[in-house]
Amino acid sequence: REAGAHVFRVGGGAGGLDPRAVLHAIADRGITRLMIEGGPHIATTFLAADLVDECVVMRAPMRIGEAGIDALVAMRPGVASRLDDFLCAPRMRRRATCVLGEDQVEIFERM
Repeated sequence: REAGAHVFRVGGGAGGLDPRAVLHAIADRGITRLMIEGGPHIATTFLAADLVDECVVMRAPMRIGEAGIDALVAMRPGVASRLDDFLCAPRMRRRATCVLGEDQVEIFERM
């Protein structure tokens, strides 16, 4: 708060965070666009709630750690266990692909 951040509390859902409550609280403050970058648990929470309109995926040719880090948490009902499965679902379509050095960037959008 001292640095100018606005801190507010929202209700929790079955898995902890209620993503709809978060979006309503943000919208009440006049914010209409939001970038979410919080790791597999936050990504899964918003995907499971069907609240993702656009997804930017960056893929590198190397893994982080021995087994890598999953982009989604597989334990949430209604969400594909792998990011590729979600992005191939009928509700999303690839809008653009580009290469940055050795990395690949894909942009998907809700249909």
